[in-house]
Amino acid sequence: MQTNSINERYQFIDLLKTIAIVFVVIYHFHKEPLDFLKNPHIFKYLNYFFISLLSTCVPIFFFINGALLLNKDFNLERHIIKLIRIVVFAMLWGIITLLLLMPIKNEYMSLLEFIKSLWILKHQWINHLWFFQALVVIYLFFPLIKTAYDNNRKNLYFFLVISFIMTLGNSLLSNCVDLFEFFTGKNYFKNNFNFFNEFNPFTNKYCYSIVYFILGGLFLENKNVFYDKKWVRISVAAIVVSMVLLTTYGILMSKKNDWLYDIVWNGYPTIPTLIMVIAFFILSLRYEGRYKFLNLNPLIDIISKNTLGIYLVHLIWGRLFLPYFKELSFSQNTLPNLLYAILILFLSLQTVLILRRIPIINNLFII
Repeated sequence: MQTNSINERYQFIDLLKTIAIVFVVIYHFHKEPLDFLKNPHIFKYLNYFFISLLSTCVPIFFFINGALLLNKDFNLERHIIKLIRIVVFAMLWGIITLLLLMPIKNEYMSLLEFIKSLWILKHQWINHLWFFQALVVIYLFFPLIKTAYDNNRKNLYFFLVISFIMTLGNSLLSNCVDLFEFFTGKNYFKNNFNFFNEFNPFTNKYCYSIVYFILGGLFLENKNVFYDKKWVRISVAAIVVSMVLLTTYGILMSKKNDWLYDIVWNGYPTIPTLIMVIAFFILSLRYEGRYKFLNLNPLIDIISKNTLGIYLVHLIWGRLFLPYFKELSFSQNTLPNLLYAILILFLSLQTVLILRRIPIINNLFII
């Protein structure tokens, strides 16, 4: 089966990209009001519940990427060039970000430390660039995935099922063991245990992104099936149930380990998050640029076109102002944290819009 090139621009995908980047920024700068272990207030638990939505942020980008790439024509030579560009792009932004964060954090590195930090994507510095590592993993498989998608769906479905079992399935088994350990008070396996041992070819921790990628292509191709109103009710219910499951698991794991469980990062390779991503996709299908009398399209359009730049810039601005924000007496509250995240989002957007007007520098925002 051969697919044709997609030339139209989907407004609902612009909406999804906007939701995803907003969730990313909120996740990175909305952590203070979460710790129910130190302060077990009902609002802390509610905040934690709503934060579970943010686990869809980066998976939505993988889903969208697959939706667009799998449903247009493929050229191997251009693909190889783009693959190389992604690697160089990630390294370049790693260097830029490290150089900018050193004076911001007032922490300086030797050349050897700098190179090591670049290679390991130093935590709290440039670990957000893991997204490009995951993208490279997908793109290495892409020529084979695309061939199966176009010409042999049985092979594609087999690969999808195996990918699902070895990644999200493995996470599900791990989650079940964690719960069993919680209720029995014993430890049987270390974290991120590989239940399939050497039979698992997907030992890279980002390989779950392949599942999102392939499903994105399949769901976009069959999007007309989900325009029925019943899917709105199903999707809303699926999101709520998934949030409850993630939140409950996160609370139990927090109490088990006596430290706040990161429900977002650890939620990426889970089935509840996958269900929420699909549900967001289905709900977004009804978006056509405006809701009743509220015209959101101009704002969504400009944010969606600059999500990559915002993703790359927002941590720099956020880290710069975070020490000052934390000194404020109300910085522990939920609303100020949300407002701070939104401020960083729009500051990053404005920065990208300015830099993209400058020749040569504008290439820093194009893969």
